[in-house]
Amino acid sequence: IADWAALCAAGDFDPGYQTTAAVETNLRTLTRIWRGDESWSRAQLEGSVTISGTAEARTSVPRWIGQSSLAAIPRPA
Repeated sequence: IADWAALCAAGDFDPGYQTTAAVETNLRTLTRIWRGDESWSRAQLEGSVTISGTAEARTSVPRWIGQSSLAAIPRPA
């Protein structure tokens, strides 16, 4: 069983315990990813999302956060 928490902070922040991974982005980008308007990989390639942590944690973060179930519904371009 895994425990996780989302912490939102501006600038440097120390939660007081060791974190497995950290995601640096803005709310607009995270919302676009959640809605399925943008993929995690594209956001990372463009530099609008940075994930730090171990290699395993970095590849797991998109699965941990997930996307809306509506993200899979095709939309007109």
